[in-house]
Amino acid sequence: AKGTAGQALKMNSGATAPEWGTISSDCVKLHGSTLGSATATIDIDSVFSSTYKVYKLFCVDVDFATDHYPRIQFLVSGTAQSAATYVVKHAELTGNDSTANHTSGAQNNTGGFQIINTWYATKTNDRLSNFEVTFYHPTDASTHNIIQYNSQWTQASHFGDSKGIGFYDANVSGITGIRITGNGGDYEAGTSFYLYGYKV
Repeated sequence: AKGTAGQALKMNSGATAPEWGTISSDCVKLHGSTLGSATATIDIDSVFSSTYKVYKLFCVDVDFATDHYPRIQFLVSGTAQSAATYVVKHAELTGNDSTANHTSGAQNNTGGFQIINTWYATKTNDRLSNFEVTFYHPTDASTHNIIQYNSQWTQASHFGDSKGIGFYDANVSGITGIRITGNGGDYEAGTSFYLYGYKV
């Protein structure tokens, strides 16, 4: 006999015979989208819950407007959180094609986590930027919500890597998602966003 849609063949609980059933996954894709046109703000909402404690965001083939840099804010039912400060500390490897410089720094602002400092993420010489951001237990209202990120970016003749940690300096109840935006400008068509939830 065959199973139904979404089922897979697995062993029964007694490991005595195969059966059709739904396989539980510890990693689930919660969102995936690719921009069809230039967009200033991307909301990924109604994705955070008690089901997962860890979430990973991947921003792929990022082409962001010249002279602007990306930011990420928390959402509570569609409303961006900006009453408190987004705090970030970062270490960076920067330079042009033939140089390398190590820098570090810190930022505090209400506009969101600046995951590539104030560098730009504009397509240059067919080079695009890519970001990975981890969110730890964003629905826990008893703590300040922590992130960790690893970003590769390109700006004119420069390209680099930014790694950092951050937190939102307030205890917020009911965080449901994130807003990907910037200090101005648009994300260009072809930029993709993926969010995964992890059971840990």
